[in-house]
Amino acid sequence: MTKNHYKHFIFNAILFAMFCFPSSLWGQQGKAKIIPTGSEYHRITIPQEFRSLIGNALSKIRIKDKNGHEVPYIYVQQVLDYTNFVTVACDKISTDSTQTFIIPNTAKKKISSYVLEIANTNVSKNYSIEGSHNKEEWFALENHGVLGNLQSPSETSVLAPVHFPLNDYTYIRIRMDDKRSAPINVLKIGYIEISNLEQDYVKLRDIRVATQEIQKEKITRLQITKAGRSSVDIIQFHVSNPAHFTRPARLYSKERVAYKKKEQTMHIGEYDFNLANTNARQIEIPASEYPQTLYIDIQNDDNPPLQIDSISLFQTPLSIVALLQNGEQYTLEADSSWTSPTYDLAKLNMDFSKITKEAKVTEISMQTASPESASGNKTGKIILIIGCIAGVAVLFFFGASLIKDMKKE
Repeated sequence: MTKNHYKHFIFNAILFAMFCFPSSLWGQQGKAKIIPTGSEYHRITIPQEFRSLIGNALSKIRIKDKNGHEVPYIYVQQVLDYTNFVTVACDKISTDSTQTFIIPNTAKKKISSYVLEIANTNVSKNYSIEGSHNKEEWFALENHGVLGNLQSPSETSVLAPVHFPLNDYTYIRIRMDDKRSAPINVLKIGYIEISNLEQDYVKLRDIRVATQEIQKEKITRLQITKAGRSSVDIIQFHVSNPAHFTRPARLYSKERVAYKKKEQTMHIGEYDFNLANTNARQIEIPASEYPQTLYIDIQNDDNPPLQIDSISLFQTPLSIVALLQNGEQYTLEADSSWTSPTYDLAKLNMDFSKITKEAKVTEISMQTASPESASGNKTGKIILIIGCIAGVAVLFFFGASLIKDMKKE
């Protein structure tokens, strides 16, 4: 091998390494075995270990057969149970082009969704949602909502959730756009009452709670550590004393940010709620992927601190549906560097939410997370930057030397 050939080899090797190095540093992976129980569509619940890596980002998920080929899947929402459906009062106003429902929230509860019971139809319907405190001045909450898959194979109606940003407006207005089709038959409006958290939600394992009493500010600060990016939808407080209480509380996380050439700790994702003996067992919080550590400040004022025996965190199950063949080998894989796939299933007018046959997920293995995602520090990013700078410097040296030698020849 000549001198130029040798330099050319090193030049290509460094170039290849520079492209591969970032993905190998940041790509975190998970792998599990899927066991189907028949040759049909199966519901697959994403395991908690994967959720700590991807949060709610299903774009990071793949199903592969024994040959490594992708198996298409589609996200399905949690099946809503009619037995837990609670109806709320509402006023209905119909015109030639719209159907409007005004729902009072006189108790000013913090709400982010309602559930509509709708008679079966093959029509999709656009809707908007607004909030008001006086029924005169309305403020936008959702402008481009779409209701679809409004038919059930076994019932004459379906339950369809509508979501909007968390608010405490005194009135919520839902307007259906009937310009392109006849109105849909909305039978009732209400919400799903959670009767059994352990049954309807996934309880996060291995959480740690540290308690700090800050006497000067008269607050109790709870530091809760969970696994990675696991999402949290419900917090459950187990308070043994006193029997009756009501206290303001704030949930937040911390992040180091650069401000005027200095690093400062900022509170992010702040959510205020009232912690009382009547709701302590079920505090619903806005859907969010809080980082590994989150905090709750409880304002005690002149009361003695609450005796909190333990805290539980719950998340909504995340499920997908895929067509699996009995006896075949499948793997469920997750990689934090993947982007969203495009499958035909998402384009088909099929209701996959009624698929109840579950495939088992076993033999879960996870790679060690990168330093930044595991502990929130910047070590991994610093290593990446230094490595890239060094790679560019070496690349420049060999490239310039190679060009110089080629000119001599």
